[in-house]
Amino acid sequence: MSKLSSSIGALRMGLVEAINASGLPPCVVGMVLDQVRAQVRLLEAQEDAETEEKKEEDNGALQSAG
Repeated sequence: MSKLSSSIGALRMGLVEAINASGLPPCVVGMVLDQVRAQVRLLEAQEDAETEEKKEEDNGALQSAG
């Protein structure tokens, strides 16, 4: 199993254990998971913006040098 697969499995298992240990009703767990998904979307958008900014900086440096 690759390191990524192992990390994903460990994250999933940790989440399942935390959910089971919480004793919360499924509807509450669902709301929490929705909030986690929203946070992940924000992090992805931030990462995309940073990547785009880096590309623009790299393109600007290439144009200045050329």
